Amino acid sequence: MRSNAAVSFLLLLVTLSSTVRYLPVAQQEPEINELGSGTETQDLIDIDCLNDLQLRTQPICIEKVYAAAMTSPKMWAGSHDQHLFAFSYKTNGPYLNTTEWLLPQSKGPYNLIAQKGDIWELNVTREENETLCIDRCDVGNMSYRENSNDGWHIDTAFTVAAFSDARYRLLSADVNVRQWVDGNRGERSKQLDLNRKAVETCESAASQCVDKLYVLSVISGKQPDGLNRVKGLKLRVSNGTSNITVRLPKRRGDINDKGIRAEMWEVESESLSSESQCREVESESLSSESQCREVESESLSSESQCIEFNGVKEIAFTTTAKYRYYRVQSAFVVARLNSGKFSLLAAFVDPISCTEVDRFNELQFGLYNNC
Repeated sequence: MRSNAAVSFLLLLVTLSSTVRYLPVAQQEPEINELGSGTETQDLIDIDCLNDLQLRTQPICIEKVYAAAMTSPKMWAGSHDQHLFAFSYKTNGPYLNTTEWLLPQSKGPYNLIAQKGDIWELNVTREENETLCIDRCDVGNMSYRENSNDGWHIDTAFTVAAFSDARYRLLSADVNVRQWVDGNRGERSKQLDLNRKAVETCESAASQCVDKLYVLSVISGKQPDGLNRVKGLKLRVSNGTSNITVRLPKRRGDINDKGIRAEMWEVESESLSSESQCREVESESLSSESQCREVESESLSSESQCIEFNGVKEIAFTTTAKYRYYRVQSAFVVARLNSGKFSLLAAFVDPISCTEVDRFNELQFGLYNNC
């Protein structure tokens, strides 16, 4: 018989998996065209940052930045042109240095498409400046900047940093901002400044309740039309003894888009929907269809339920589809907490060889919900 604690956790996790709403997201390109580095700007440093990195004898430096931005469904929201990502950081003195990247085009016929998006991997340390060490609290500002008069309407954006201690941390979070990045729409549309103050510190996030999950991943499939035929992919969340599996919806979008792009799913925790969800509990085979049952539609109060951020012990991609497999390049799971702020819960990055997910092999992410 299961313990009361395990049953209680399962009920809480069911509320989290109750509603899964598809959101568009993106692609990843390995090569970055860097336009400038170390150019001094007249932006004064204004950093309100509590460093939640553990004290170590060696400095912990940002090595890569993963910039994820989703295009809104607004008419003409997409752009056929490339735009810029800017990263400002402090060194010695009262001013910020800024690096700009020209974001590479997608492999498909178009670049930025409505209801879809991109994830770019940006190298922070350049060969000619290998001694550069940027701490999380050295980051002054990040923004998307216009590079043409073909505007881009951004809906949601997250920025994740890879550190020299092999950990990943969230740097900024902007959800439903709905702002143009355009060269001919006025000064406000010249750039979108990303919100660093929306990110919760590790210590504060630990005991907070998870209100929502944002699942972002760059995936390629066996099928010829890229991700447009993806179905059967699931997200498994565990506290170490009990498991809940959420079915992630098939990708929406233009069936003529053959570019390799990423996905973003929004997992609600507010109530159980009438849509079918698959719940898997303690069993010898997590992928066993016999252990998968439909969740009844009923309303649950999220105010009376709490899944603690540091209570999650395992997150993985899994599937029971018999004739499909998925090659995963990268994946990030961002949690929105009951404070309204955000924190990175899990990450996986393997851009060179990728990792396959099929009905015999799941893909476990690295957890980053402990300081």
